Amino acid sequence: MENEQEEIFRKLIQKAGLEKTHADFTSEVMKNIQIETELEFAREARLKMIISDIEQDSAPPLFQKNVMAQITLTKKLEVEPIISRKVWYLVGAAAVLIFIFCFVSPSGGTPENIPYFSTSLKVVVSDFSGKIGVLPIIYPAVIFALALLIMGDYLFRSKMAGS
Repeated sequence: MENEQEEIFRKLIQKAGLEKTHADFTSEVMKNIQIETELEFAREARLKMIISDIEQDSAPPLFQKNVMAQITLTKKLEVEPIISRKVWYLVGAAAVLIFIFCFVSPSGGTPENIPYFSTSLKVVVSDFSGKIGVLPIIYPAVIFALALLIMGDYLFRSKMAGS
């Protein structure tokens, strides 16, 4: 069966024969391509001339200023603080509690070193610094973070008040 199909295929090819082209077929195709390329270059040159002849539109000198003058601010921006009043009360209460802890907690010094009724500022400060060192490290970190927030709130308010 395959031999029959191959035989039929061979006869079909012989019947169709080879396609013959002109002797100058390749040169004609190349001429047409060259002509099309030259026409494209000519079109491009004409298009560039047309575009260069067109004047560019430009806005009048004070156009932007006039448009911006017509735009009005409909609603005044209200400045709200980053840190609310309630948070400030909590921060103040925490600071007061830390100071109370430092002054009320028992002293680390011995009675021989620190007089009982001493009012000297040096003794009070050294006693306070010794007691604050007993606090966990998270407290100074929180105090530092709060100081950054306070500074950010101040800068934000001053910037918003200026604009």
